[in-house]
Amino acid sequence: MQRRSFVLSSLAGLAGTAFRQATSATARGLPRGGGVGAMEPSDLSGSSPTVSHEKNMVRYTSGEAVYIEELTQGRWSGRFWGVGASTPAPGTLWTSDAFEIRIKTEPTPEHGPGTLVANGWRLEKTSEVPSAGKDEVHYVVELANSTHPLKLRVHTLLDGTPVLMRWLEITNTSGKPLALTGLSPWSGQ
Repeated sequence: MQRRSFVLSSLAGLAGTAFRQATSATARGLPRGGGVGAMEPSDLSGSSPTVSHEKNMVRYTSGEAVYIEELTQGRWSGRFWGVGASTPAPGTLWTSDAFEIRIKTEPTPEHGPGTLVANGWRLEKTSEVPSAGKDEVHYVVELANSTHPLKLRVHTLLDGTPVLMRWLEITNTSGKPLALTGLSPWSGQ
């Protein structure tokens, strides 16, 4: 059996360093440390980024941002996104898909969007992997699909700013070709 992996990436906003540089007072032509609404790079970072995992739920905290994902009824769902909020209020958890993958296993008309791979996910493993940057957390959630021949590694990089980076590593576990026809590494609310 031949396995093929694809790595696709997305960034929620600008990368932390680029975001800090683009929004600094000097980048906007304001005097350093002055001007109304001036934002210095130090204003964008909070405490060190953290990731916590309990049962089928993962909580990412970076800067003032909090993001929660959870495996619910075979779907990997984005459950909460907030700024400065440490705990979601009761009844505020969402059930929207955390990512979107569409595939085709057979040639079909070009205009067809492909099959949405939303159900059938099971959590295999979570882990923190070594990161190149100081104060960075690189966390990986590994999922397998029972309906389609796919394994998925969801990579999330936190750097202490409220900007999180996400990319997907998708593996075809069948011996047949599989076409990716749609992809959104982050979706939902």
